[in-house]
Amino acid sequence: MILFKIAEICSKLPFSKIYLATPDFWFLILYYVAIAGIVYFFSKKKIRFLKFILSDGVTQFCKKYWQRIMAVTSMMVILFCVIRAVPSDLRIYFVDVGQR
Repeated sequence: MILFKIAEICSKLPFSKIYLATPDFWFLILYYVAIAGIVYFFSKKKIRFLKFILSDGVTQFCKKYWQRIMAVTSMMVILFCVIRAVPSDLRIYFVDVGQR
């Protein structure tokens, strides 16, 4: 009984409830691409990365791995089509009812 009273009092404190907006899917993709780019850019030498981008390395890379690039691109297109099939008014609520 006293635990319920403590929980009731704590629920009335300021900032006891935090509502977070769900970001758009495109924002999440952009966010993860930016993080991957930053990690890759700073894990390797900067000059080596810039030389690769500015040289013929990009076209050689595309020619060498074109099948993998096409497979990943196809999977992303299929994924985007599936995500668009999900209704926009779909809501999922998680309720924690207690743990032992």
